[in-house]
Amino acid sequence: MSFSRRRRWSGYVQTLAVSALALACAACQGVDNNLLKPSGEAQTAPVVGQSFTDYVGSSHFRLDTVLGGVGASEYMGGYSAAEAAAMRAPFQWGPNPELCAGEKAAGTGKAFLLVHGLTDSPYVLRNVAASLQAAYPCSQGRALLLPGHGTVPGDSLEMTYTEWQEAFRYGIGSFKADPDPVAGAPAQLYLVGFSTGTSLMLDYMHRHHEAAGQPRQDNVAGMILLSPAVQASSGLAFLTPMIRHVKSWMSVYPERDAARYESFSFNAGAEFYHLTREMNDPVYAPTVPVLMAVSADDTTIDPRAARRLFCASEVKRRLMVWYPSVDGDVNKDVAADAALQCDGIVEVPLASFPADMRTLNISHVGVAGSPADPHYGLDGRYRNCKELDDDKTRAEFEQCVSQNDKTVYGENPDLLKKQANLDGRQVRRGTFNPDYPALEKRMVCLVDENCALQ
Repeated sequence: MSFSRRRRWSGYVQTLAVSALALACAACQGVDNNLLKPSGEAQTAPVVGQSFTDYVGSSHFRLDTVLGGVGASEYMGGYSAAEAAAMRAPFQWGPNPELCAGEKAAGTGKAFLLVHGLTDSPYVLRNVAASLQAAYPCSQGRALLLPGHGTVPGDSLEMTYTEWQEAFRYGIGSFKADPDPVAGAPAQLYLVGFSTGTSLMLDYMHRHHEAAGQPRQDNVAGMILLSPAVQASSGLAFLTPMIRHVKSWMSVYPERDAARYESFSFNAGAEFYHLTREMNDPVYAPTVPVLMAVSADDTTIDPRAARRLFCASEVKRRLMVWYPSVDGDVNKDVAADAALQCDGIVEVPLASFPADMRTLNISHVGVAGSPADPHYGLDGRYRNCKELDDDKTRAEFEQCVSQNDKTVYGENPDLLKKQANLDGRQVRRGTFNPDYPALEKRMVCLVDENCALQ
């Protein structure tokens, strides 16, 4: 690289580092700095040969120990450290013996591997897990907790994407290496991911490529990809591997969410970038039946990159649920891009959402959530108002978290202020999907080979 280019990139890094410092300090008041340091007990990839039951138990014990040792929690909703540990822990289910006596009982021979997103925990897929288990009571399911997650945000400073890959390979292999004692090894395995969990799935399928329609040794039969993370929304994501060496935190907030980290490290962004930097290539397109669901207004990932990869797939059984933008110009741009047009895309009008859901558009974190969820659902125990969680905007924050009738849900407050009449209402970042009942039916349909996916 020439001196002039090095100087230019150095300038970019310095500018972003200064901006990040300002952003990270915007909500520093009241933040427990101990949570921003590595705990020394970070979640790691499972040990080779470890049973999944032991993995679940040991992970839960680690979370209980770490979260119980960091002092009184600030969790919105009054959760205890023990409750937070239970929410963040990996989990599993097996066949319901009362419903699985017959050979053709629903879900026999089917299994699901669920993987959460960056700085999330398995809780983000609890609603999806419950939907699949209810529809297929004779199935088995396993949800991973990725390394560096679940404990304290300081542990995200040291996590690596290769550890995530290792944990994912363990999850895939566990169904054969450690089969359910009742159901045995499944004949069909479905991968269910949210955000970075989908990145790991696309990465794995690319590394273990089989042409569409060909049998697979790992028995992967389909994928459900929610808010698929093909690439980050920011065009400057490639700078995060450099910035992390001069600045640790992209954003710092009080840790009020019992289910996940609120603060975000540059290392987390850098490892995500390394995982996904080539994923725009059509060779990563799904080769098994796939259901994607994504919002055009997603501010975390690039929704057009996900749609482009979907259209590159040659799989016949595929469906993308597309939640359009609240900005009509964005929708026109998408419609004018030939690379984003293909069969199998269903657009859900924002106007179809029930008025009592108070939802203006769909957020990245909201796609996978049911409005009925007690934590993330409509007026649930947790309300995502963290962008206002600062002394300068304390009154707005209090309105956002406490006055339901003076709030709406959505993605990107600046966009919503331009496109909608907020009339003094504050914007809670959407943590649920008003369309979840319809999405649930489509997820269940994907797993049923005899169901017309539409």
